Amino acid sequence: MNRLLATSFAFVSLALVQAPAFGQQKQTSQKQVSQKQALQKREDNSRNAKVVKQKFAKIQNDIKRGKVKFIGKKPTFKIQPNPVLKYSTKQVAGTRIDRNIRRIAKEQRRIAKSILSVEEEFLQAAIKRGAYKLPLIPRCADRTRMDWRSRGKVTPVKDQGGCGSCANFAVLGAYEGNNALRNNTTVDGSEQRLLSCARATCNGARTSDIKQYMVTIGTSTEATYPYTATNSACNAATTTPYDAIAWDFVGVNRANPTVRELKNALCTYGPITTTIRSTSTLQAYAGGIFNEANNGRVNHGVTIVGWDDRNGGYWIIKNSWGTDWGENGFARIAFGSNNVGMWSSWIQAPLLALRLKPDQWQRILRERKIPTINRFIRRS
Repeated sequence: MNRLLATSFAFVSLALVQAPAFGQQKQTSQKQVSQKQALQKREDNSRNAKVVKQKFAKIQNDIKRGKVKFIGKKPTFKIQPNPVLKYSTKQVAGTRIDRNIRRIAKEQRRIAKSILSVEEEFLQAAIKRGAYKLPLIPRCADRTRMDWRSRGKVTPVKDQGGCGSCANFAVLGAYEGNNALRNNTTVDGSEQRLLSCARATCNGARTSDIKQYMVTIGTSTEATYPYTATNSACNAATTTPYDAIAWDFVGVNRANPTVRELKNALCTYGPITTTIRSTSTLQAYAGGIFNEANNGRVNHGVTIVGWDDRNGGYWIIKNSWGTDWGENGFARIAFGSNNVGMWSSWIQAPLLALRLKPDQWQRILRERKIPTINRFIRRS
């Protein structure tokens, strides 16, 4: 018994002696990890700074040698190095156009028209009982200037990082703006939910897929499904409180809507989704009226939030490249610059004043045999 007690006492004494050593070893290990991470970050920053410097120098040289064309004789904007330049154009511009886009557009016009006609019945009833008042701006499209930011209908600029998820941001920018216009409330939808679940990846996406998903399922809040800029697996368990009732392309010729048609859409629906030809020159944009004349295929999704007819006319766009880019994340894009405006579209949030729950609304549409799914868009 005495021998057993002595042995136990020895083990306890050894543990007491070793415990501080183990704790010290753990602290040293954590310190080494932190130091390694800090070193890696410095190396990444140094490498990124070098990439930005080289890319910016090339852009300057291309402009000087006349390789970059402009609307007019010279650029009406300035450029400067910024964090977006550390990415390739492909990494930050991933909006794609469906091969059967014209067939999709024709079908969507029919669907949207039917849905809005039903909503109009409930809307007029709500107006009649004093539950709602149309947020109209007299002769809106005739105005020389219009900016939804000044009216509090534009949500903050976000940063997509090095992931070609611009289509998700462009669609939600329009949706959040429309919701602010219709319901006078601000929501913050999850781009990551759409990226992970709506046939979208960091290699790009089609706005038609994303809008279809918004109508059939919706998206989560940013708080419950935060953005990670990765192709993570879909977490379908999170709730999707933000859904849309309808969407459609702008204009008669949806590929090339007129300035007037775009203005009318902005007045009716608030901020709208559009596309533009993204280039390294656009990545370096730092202010002024961007007037590059590049007629290449559109590849980037942004949100139009206003216009100004002065100085030849330009759109005010909200981008998703962070606030260090452009004019605090926004830009003034000359009418016609880099095919801006092609395949623009609006998206409509439910009108809360109608007091129709999502299941009630869907039942009403089913009873009237009005589809919500475009049969020419692949199922999400």
